[in-house]
Amino acid sequence: MFVNNSFSGIIILAGLIMQNPWWALNGIVGTMFSTLSAVLLGQNRSQIATGLHGYNGNLVGLLLAVFSNKGDWYWWLLLPVFVMSVVCPVLSSALTSVMKNWDLPVFTLPFNIAVWMYLAATRHNIYLPQNFIQPINPSPNYTWSELNVPMLLRAIPVGVGQVYGCNNPWAGGIFLVALVIASPIVCLHAVIGSSLGILAGLSLDSPFQKIYDGLWSCNSVLGCIAVGGMFYALTWQTHLLAILCGTYQSIMKGFT
Repeated sequence: MFVNNSFSGIIILAGLIMQNPWWALNGIVGTMFSTLSAVLLGQNRSQIATGLHGYNGNLVGLLLAVFSNKGDWYWWLLLPVFVMSVVCPVLSSALTSVMKNWDLPVFTLPFNIAVWMYLAATRHNIYLPQNFIQPINPSPNYTWSELNVPMLLRAIPVGVGQVYGCNNPWAGGIFLVALVIASPIVCLHAVIGSSLGILAGLSLDSPFQKIYDGLWSCNSVLGCIAVGGMFYALTWQTHLLAILCGTYQSIMKGFT
C-alpha cells in the first residue's frame, strides 16, 4: 500500500485480524522472519527500518494461508511461511542487483516468485494441500436489471482489501482509514483505482459477482496509488496519468 506510517500499519493489522486472525498471524510471522533475514544478510538498515524488507514476507504469509486447503490454525503451515519469507530478502537483493541497471525497483516481485515457487513445489503435497483455482468461463451478463448498486458501492472498500487478499468490506474500510491517516492523497487514489476496476469489469461484461468481490480492483488500486500518490508530485498531469494507469491495469485484468 506504500504506507510508511507505523500507526497506519497497526490499523492495517487490525483490518487483517478482522478478516481472519489466522491469516494475520501468518502475515506477522512472514514479516518478522523476512525482516530478521534482511538484518542477518546485512541489508540497508534504513530500508529495514522503513519496512521495505518486511512487506514481501507479510504478503507471502497471507497468501500461503489463503491458498491452504487445511483451513485455519493448521500450524504446520508456519514452516513454509518461515522458509519462503526468509527467502524474500535473498530474492530482493538478487533482483535489485540486476534491475538497478535500468533504475527499476523490485517492489513485490520477490513475493510473487516465492509464492509461485511454493505453489509449484506443493501442488500435490498431501501435508500442504492447496485450494486449486480453476479458470472460470461464465456466460456474459445480459441481465442488467440484476445489477445491485449497493453491492457495487460495497465493492470499493472490498477492492482495496483485495490488495491483501481480503474480501471483507469492513476490513477494506479499515485499510482506507489507515491510508487517510498516512496520506489523504494516497487514500483518494486508492478509492479512484477501486472504482476504475469496477467500471472496467462492467464495461467488459464481467460476471457481477467477480466485481462485487473486488477482483477487478486490486491491481488498479496499487497502480493509482503508485503513480498518483507515491512516486510523482501531485499535479493534474500525474493525476490524469494515475487514472490512465489504473484504467489500463483494469482492462488488462480482462485478458488474464
